Amino acid sequence: MYGTLANNSHILSLLRQGLIHIDPFRKQNLKLAHYPLTVFAIRLREPDGKWRRRKEFDDDKDPFILKAHQYVVVEPAEKVVVEEGIIAKFIPSSNIIEQGLALTAGRLEFPFGKAAERLRFGLKNQLDIPIEVTAYQQVAYVEFYDLRGLKRRPTELTPRDKEVFSERVASERKHRADDDGVYYPDYSDD
Repeated sequence: MYGTLANNSHILSLLRQGLIHIDPFRKQNLKLAHYPLTVFAIRLREPDGKWRRRKEFDDDKDPFILKAHQYVVVEPAEKVVVEEGIIAKFIPSSNIIEQGLALTAGRLEFPFGKAAERLRFGLKNQLDIPIEVTAYQQVAYVEFYDLRGLKRRPTELTPRDKEVFSERVASERKHRADDDGVYYPDYSDD
C-alpha cells in the first residue's frame, strides 16, 4: 500500500527495483519495518565551528569515549539513498536508552546522497559520566515510506537544502557534487 510505512517485504522489493539503496545491506539485519544503522565515524566540533572527523572505526577499533554531556556527530557505516517518491526517516535504536545516549535524527529524500553526501546523526551523552561508543554500534533505524502512488506536487531544493547537501560531501568528492547538477549556482540575474 503506497503512502504507508514499508514493511520488510516491501523494503526488499524497493531494493530490488533500485528505489532504495542501503550499502552495505545484510538481509539478516532487516527487521519488520526498519533496518539498523551503525557507527562508522565520529565528528567533533572544532573551534572554527566545523565538524571534522576525529574517529573512524575502520582505522581504530578502540571505543570512542564520549565525555559527560558531550555532543558529537556520527556518520553511519551504511549509506542510504532513496529515489524520487520514497522518504527515509530515522529513529533512535532502543539499545541506546540504557546507555544514556540521545540521538538527533531526521529524514532524507531524493536527491540526497546522489552526489556522495554522507548521512549524519547527532549523538549526546546525557549522563554525568563518560560512555563508550564502540565500533559499528547500532544507534538508529531507517524506515521507508513509499509515496509514489500518491498525488504530489513537485518540490525544488531550497538554497538551504543545497548548502546542507554541500556541507555533507567529503572535500575530496566535492568535484563530483559540482558536476551533478544539484549545486549549480543560479545565474538567472546575470
